[in-house]
Amino acid sequence: MFIFLAANAYRDLRDYFTVWPQQSMVRFLYRADYRDAARYLDAHPEITDVAISSTLLGPWDRLALEVDTQRDDVNVRLFNPERALLWTAGDAPSTVLLTSFPRPAPPIDGFLEEAEPPETISPHLTLYAIRNPQSAICDPQSAVCNLQFTNGLELLEARWVDEEPLLLTTWLVAAPLDLPPMPIVANPPPPGVYSGPRLAIFTHLLAADGTFLVGDDGLWVDPLTLRPGDRFVQIHRFALPPAAPAGPYVLELGLYDPRTGERWPVLGSDGQPGLDRLLIPIEEGP
Repeated sequence: MFIFLAANAYRDLRDYFTVWPQQSMVRFLYRADYRDAARYLDAHPEITDVAISSTLLGPWDRLALEVDTQRDDVNVRLFNPERALLWTAGDAPSTVLLTSFPRPAPPIDGFLEEAEPPETISPHLTLYAIRNPQSAICDPQSAVCNLQFTNGLELLEARWVDEEPLLLTTWLVAAPLDLPPMPIVANPPPPGVYSGPRLAIFTHLLAADGTFLVGDDGLWVDPLTLRPGDRFVQIHRFALPPAAPAGPYVLELGLYDPRTGERWPVLGSDGQPGLDRLLIPIEEGP
């Protein structure tokens, strides 16, 4: 029996403790990248605000960081770099940690290429220092400018990129967010228990007569981690169905609760709630 156990230990221990833990899927399932991030933050007390990439599939990445980080004075924001990029509040460059998955996708990767050369913290963790936007003034190509919703988010600009086609939206956390309760629910959730997001951005491409053609709803930052002064940009992609009519089109945009369907209205110039959607003309079609 001893010889049998020794032979198996000789054969398997290296794989179990060295090879297997470095497999990408194993690291992903056990949140190993977030343990690396927590250790890095613990070793660098000068970092008090940081944005970290995440799949945002539930609260689990956020909880893993809370468990592994020994400090209580670091403010972590989470975002999915496939669709978004986040700048923390303040004038100093934002500290951004990218895990091995998910990876930035175009055009988000273009923002990172404009940053200083990254620092490799570990084979699975990369540090970026990203210069913050200098002002909230809209780009001349933006369809809308500086519209605040009643929940505290402000739409700084919305820019249509016809070549893709996609919509690039930039947001500011103008005030502490007014969010519905978001309890932690087991995964998988019990029957009949909702475990999805409670805040999303809806973007619907409509025909000239108002007919719905295609939409891309979502929020690719964790709203529970956002703080006033934070900014983020996110991408909405559109693929028209083959039978869609030719343009021009209208883009419908707003904020809503995916559980209830309730929308947050935009504040009017008098500070009172107004319309619960924005309609943006798109002169050229996808």
